Amino acid sequence: MRRSEFDDEVRSLSDLFDLCIEVDCPVLNEAGLMDEDYRDEILCDEAVERARNDTWDQLRDWLCDIPTGYAYYMRDDWGDWIGYGENEYHDFVEDVMEWMDNNDAWDPEEEEEGVEEEAYDADPEEPEEECDFEYDDALCLDDLVADSVSIVTSAFQVLKSERAEEDKQFEMLVF
Repeated sequence: MRRSEFDDEVRSLSDLFDLCIEVDCPVLNEAGLMDEDYRDEILCDEAVERARNDTWDQLRDWLCDIPTGYAYYMRDDWGDWIGYGENEYHDFVEDVMEWMDNNDAWDPEEEEEGVEEEAYDADPEEPEEECDFEYDDALCLDDLVADSVSIVTSAFQVLKSERAEEDKQFEMLVF
């Protein structure tokens, strides 16, 4: 990708992720940004550990604090999860562009002869619409419950299989 094409082609966090994968840019990975599937893998592992050590109330409270409904996630310095929507890619653009500048990752610019593009001139009287994709509380709670049930079910399946293995080993010792 050419530097001049960046603004036209990178319009979401997914686009930025795809670009980073294409040019082997580590910026998003180093920031700890991950997609929902990878976050769920981490949560399943943590849920198993917490199910062994925490009470039901502690496990429920922990699950309730995990944001849902976002395209990407990362952890802050305190270990809390932060959700990022597709339109929240601007936080990372500058770092990715700087990395690409420093690592000569841009495709060379082609010079076009006699072709000039008109710059887009927005109508100053027309207000720019803001895209705000916040879920109402009911939808968030529904997503949270579905994710929580899935995580707890996975954790208890692991615990159940571990328990069955321990029972089998105990029977072999006793009999």
